[in-house]
Amino acid sequence: MRKLGIFGTGGFSLEVFDLIVDCFFASDRKIDEEVYFIDDNNKNESHLGLKILKQVDIEFVNSEFVIAIGNSNIRKRIVDSLPITAKFAKIIHPSSYISPSAVLGDDIIISHNCIISSKVNIGNHSQLNYHTCIGHETEINDYFTAAPGVKISGKCKIGANVYFGTNSSLIEGKIITSDVKIGIGAVVLGNLKNPGTYLFNPAKKIF
Repeated sequence: MRKLGIFGTGGFSLEVFDLIVDCFFASDRKIDEEVYFIDDNNKNESHLGLKILKQVDIEFVNSEFVIAIGNSNIRKRIVDSLPITAKFAKIIHPSSYISPSAVLGDDIIISHNCIISSKVNIGNHSQLNYHTCIGHETEINDYFTAAPGVKISGKCKIGANVYFGTNSSLIEGKIITSDVKIGIGAVVLGNLKNPGTYLFNPAKKIF
């Protein structure tokens, strides 16, 4: 693989770094020669023993990128600031199951023990944390985020910039509009037509 640039040096970058080691560095390859971090706001010279570069110092031709930042709005701002020729990596932990008929976009991070079922389509710049399950024929737009333990049943349609909190769930065949945040443990039993934050069981819009 070409050099891999990781955007972000916050908490999620720790988990993404571990994923990258598990996925690509089981041999004696020197990770410090192939992986680096990018963070304009971090004044340190290194993170987890690897170099931190500013965005202006990136070699776009020789690198692929992954955005290790949980906030999807920040992810989008970074993507919009990059040249159209920038190439993104997929980081998928080997313990996860991805159906051969699933379609995954660019800059996808899939953590340990996830299940992506048949004919699932997940858009660009999306993140699935530990033990997330996505049911058959579900369509998910760009900038999706699933915290640990999310369960989404089959044939659902989910818009862009949607966040599912830890252990939240969605029953089969429902439609979630864009710009929705679903809180920890919420159970979504109907379509969510309006942007906003939803909590409780059954989920209700709180603001």
